[in-house]
Amino acid sequence: MLAYTAKRLIGTVPVLLLITLLVFAMMHAAPGDPATMLLNEEATPEEVAEVRTRWGLDQPMFVQYLRFIAAALTLDFGESFRYGVPVAELIAERFPATLELAVYATLIAVIIAVPLGVWAGSRPNSWIDSAGSFFGFFGISMPNFWMAIMLILLVAGTFNLLPSSGRSTWGIDVPAITGFRTVDALIAGNWTAFRDAMAHLLLPAFVLGINMTGILMRITRSSIMEQMNEDYIMTARAKGLSGRLVLWRHGLRNALVTIITIVGLEFGALLSGSIIVETIFAWPGIGALLLQGLGARDYPLITGVVMVYTLLFIFVNLLVDILYASIDPRINLDR
Repeated sequence: MLAYTAKRLIGTVPVLLLITLLVFAMMHAAPGDPATMLLNEEATPEEVAEVRTRWGLDQPMFVQYLRFIAAALTLDFGESFRYGVPVAELIAERFPATLELAVYATLIAVIIAVPLGVWAGSRPNSWIDSAGSFFGFFGISMPNFWMAIMLILLVAGTFNLLPSSGRSTWGIDVPAITGFRTVDALIAGNWTAFRDAMAHLLLPAFVLGINMTGILMRITRSSIMEQMNEDYIMTARAKGLSGRLVLWRHGLRNALVTIITIVGLEFGALLSGSIIVETIFAWPGIGALLLQGLGARDYPLITGVVMVYTLLFIFVNLLVDILYASIDPRINLDR
């Protein structure tokens, strides 16, 4: 296992280099000059040249890239053009919000999709299967931005049940321990802060997880239908095991490899695809931070956030591969 993990980690190096190089190249190829965006319209050419020299923008693109990579080896992503503070500090401040949102969105998707997919797959062509298939197609087809706007209008606007933006209500605060407001509130024993954090999380987490719910439900249904026709299921039934035990203990366990694969892939997609949801709900995560960096042509900020997204996606896929071996003993990662 250690050899496999080390091999995978070494393999991430060229991936990171290629992705960061592409980001640098595309940002430099785009029209506009970050120096002019940092100054007002009345700035003189001398002031623009001074800003370009200060931020190293007068150097060739490849020189800037090499300097960024050399600093990134020490977890120094440079200083943000827009905010004037280290990029690593900005990411560390905003990242827990994005991660918490993605975790809760995944939990919502798993809690809804897996039971629904198991029931639908165990009863093909029944009303449960039809209802599950309808819900699955609904989740897959629904655009996140439209769902977000509709929920804000109805749930937050018309019925005033949940807040429509932000991560907490002004005046309700808890000490930052883990960065997850719900967990920090529980650690502090502050139930008011916990309820407030959950209220702010529900709408964006549901919107972010609805697409994953549809995909996961369809995959779970197909996997269960495939497993229920296997010989070991017939043998378990012949031994007199109850249908519920056969379905949930044997059928679902053997379908978990496929389900975990989809959960892992979709979790990575949630992290990188949360930009629109974070923007609509004014959620202070790195997705919204990336969008602000793009608007300001903030090269260090954009590249730093993209690098974090890439590392997270690689880590999630590595974790999924390790879970394979723990769920299915037939899988040997050292081969």
